[in-house]
Amino acid sequence: MGRKAVEKGLIPEQEASNLDVKRVLEILTMPGFSTAKEITDTSGRGVGLDVVKVKIESLGGRLDFETKIGLGTKFLLTLPLTLAIIKAMLVKVRQEILAVPLMNIRETIKVRPEEIKMVQHFEVINVRDEVIPVIRMEKELGISSNDEQDTGGPHEAVSLVIIEYEKKALALLVNQIIGEQDIVVKPLPGFVKKTKGIAGATILGNGRVALILDIMSLKN
Repeated sequence: MGRKAVEKGLIPEQEASNLDVKRVLEILTMPGFSTAKEITDTSGRGVGLDVVKVKIESLGGRLDFETKIGLGTKFLLTLPLTLAIIKAMLVKVRQEILAVPLMNIRETIKVRPEEIKMVQHFEVINVRDEVIPVIRMEKELGISSNDEQDTGGPHEAVSLVIIEYEKKALALLVNQIIGEQDIVVKPLPGFVKKTKGIAGATILGNGRVALILDIMSLKN
């Protein structure tokens, strides 16, 4: 690949033998780069990945790839939620309804409050011998209520939504799991765009607004 890039004048010859993964991706998406020996109706012009990268970035997304010698290459396309119709799990936290993208949910469970333990100042839950950090969503998002009925009794089972992102799991503690629903993601207005944990909003069938959780920021 380095030799082809040199032949086409895309990189200097001394750089060809010392390419890292990031630089390889840059070369693959350069206009005019192709490893095809002949130009056909479908290949050889060097516009495929270039067009893909430009289009994805114009939408606010990102193109990455992973490669292993002898196994193959996987291209990763990341697009913002604001362009999507997604499947989500609706949950209730106090009197607020939140939407959790279904693609990030591993499972939902109910546990007794005493099963949630404190380890080094962090709450965790043991799920089939896996220790998972617990996030109390009302505290994480600053949701408050004067209605004591929201919290249930001290010994009443609580609902946890186990989410997974980049092979890391988190347990979101919520008051109620409502169910699955297809939702249209809408961007947030400018004054709330930087709200931690929120990726967008959706309007439910009854006209109520539900906030969509940003799993990446919760993980961090």
